[in-house]
Amino acid sequence: MDDERATIEDLSSRNGLLLNGRPVRGVAQLEDGDRLRLGVQELLISKIHKVARTRADSKQRITGFLCHCAACGVPYPTDLVECPHCGSTERADDDTLSDAKSDRNWSLELLVEVVKKAKGLGRWDDVDRILLRARANVERHVVGGHPLESRLLDEIAEAASGLSLVSSDPEWARWVLTLYEELARVPPSSALDQMANLPAQHRATLLEPANRVLDKVRARSGDGAERADELVRAVGPTLLAVQGA
Repeated sequence: MDDERATIEDLSSRNGLLLNGRPVRGVAQLEDGDRLRLGVQELLISKIHKVARTRADSKQRITGFLCHCAACGVPYPTDLVECPHCGSTERADDDTLSDAKSDRNWSLELLVEVVKKAKGLGRWDDVDRILLRARANVERHVVGGHPLESRLLDEIAEAASGLSLVSSDPEWARWVLTLYEELARVPPSSALDQMANLPAQHRATLLEPANRVLDKVRARSGDGAERADELVRAVGPTLLAVQGA
């Protein structure tokens, strides 16, 4: 690695290296956003820019600091309470791995990756546990006025709605609607589809937060109205039917 680029080479390892799902042959250059798999571990490659810390910086939330888990050795953001890989709260002595500032929400990116894996394995208790940490992260950013990447939000919304569907509990779906109301956005279609498949009595409890999302989105111009209509089609008809029963 030099100041301009980072590379990786597989030195005849037993399990090999996968870069974006493909085996590494020879020396491969790493780019921002690449995914590197070493055995059972998957790493997300992200480019960060070092900056001098100032008094003004100390008042901002820094998401570029990483520490090592003392139990499994996996690096993770220092603002997480526990290791997203093994759940340990113990950290290695060399806590800070990077004195760098990044616009990316490292914590949420890691949590999204872990929740996707847990969901894929059908480990819904783990999904619930991880979503609680993701929820705290998202709400902290929203309250602080910090930007959040749409892709990450939509992944969280889909997982939360899926958990509501599996558990027949509308609480996570209600949180999704409340969050997107605050952001004046409509949840992704994948999340809405899962809400629409909740038991009728639970869908009825989503009527009020769904209407608030509609009102907030319709207050915007242009494509906001179209997304609002999408919410009506996905959730509204069933809720209205339950209401009129």
